[in-house]
Amino acid sequence: MKDEYIRRDRAYRRRRRKNKIILLRILLTIALLAVVSLLLYGAFWLINKGIRKNETDRSVQKVTLSNLDGNPENPTQPSQPDTEKPTQKETDSTESSSQAVVEKPTKTYTPSVPLKPGEFDELIYFYGNTSEGSDRVVSYTDEPYKYKVKEGFTPLDQIYRSPRVEEFMDDGFFNNTLFVGDSITTGITIYADSYGYNMPANVLADKGYTIGKIMLRKDEIVAYNPERMFILVGSNDLNNVSPDIEKIATRYIQAVNELQASLPNTKIYIILTLPINTKYEQKASIRNDRITEFDKRLVQLCNEQGIYYIDMATSLKDSSGMLREELTSDGLHLKGQYYPYWYNLIKDVIKTNE
Repeated sequence: MKDEYIRRDRAYRRRRRKNKIILLRILLTIALLAVVSLLLYGAFWLINKGIRKNETDRSVQKVTLSNLDGNPENPTQPSQPDTEKPTQKETDSTESSSQAVVEKPTKTYTPSVPLKPGEFDELIYFYGNTSEGSDRVVSYTDEPYKYKVKEGFTPLDQIYRSPRVEEFMDDGFFNNTLFVGDSITTGITIYADSYGYNMPANVLADKGYTIGKIMLRKDEIVAYNPERMFILVGSNDLNNVSPDIEKIATRYIQAVNELQASLPNTKIYIILTLPINTKYEQKASIRNDRITEFDKRLVQLCNEQGIYYIDMATSLKDSSGMLREELTSDGLHLKGQYYPYWYNLIKDVIKTNE
């Protein structure tokens, strides 16, 4: 009886030891697979980032003052693109479908807040003219001769200024103004309280807002009857509604035209969709290069249909075209201390164009 007990005990111990070895092998296999998966994912991410960076570098033409200037004695005269001479038929077709490129006089630009020594600050004209000393990348306006512009319509001259922490002083400019948009726009009211300044503009915005959701509140927008209206949406549409850039951009312009028809005395401005960076790309289905393509298409449609846009996106980008790391905590939303920069830049663009 005792021998039988000892035999069973030994057999039990052997089975238990064998099961432990099997379990240990399974755990080691799972760990090995996890390590291999992480290595593969890291390699794929690095390769993909390199490909996207190369595509961005190829798609954005860096234009300096030296290659914009066609006449060194007249720095505001842009050089002509190096293209084949068009035929008479092509010339007639171009003139009939777009506004001729014209020289524009130099404007006086006075920033809302003084600039510190060495801070980047310049004015770049839509038609390619640039202020003396500028070496900033010209983003969506580097080849204006390719864009059709509605006859009699002059797009706004854009100001590209490096982001910084600024003060906002209420001088009445934003009285009777309405900001419409998504969670980025909600920061206008949130941070005005947090940072202790007065922003008199009205805000109609909410987290996750898309073009369609904004139009559901059309009656409320019309009831405000603002003097100026600024619209900033697009990222949620690209992330959640549709990957079709043409469809979303067309719907955006249709919505603005619909609002303009109901508010004939309101000046409506589209603020180009702001860039994101890899921190947000990792947790969303949207990619920064898609936003860039979306903004380019918006610019083309705005010019064709006579809608004003403000390009704040270019100034917020780093050398790879992504949202600068220091401006954001999550890769999408601006930090609160940079909202006054946003307000001042909008004000400077409009005042310079008045």
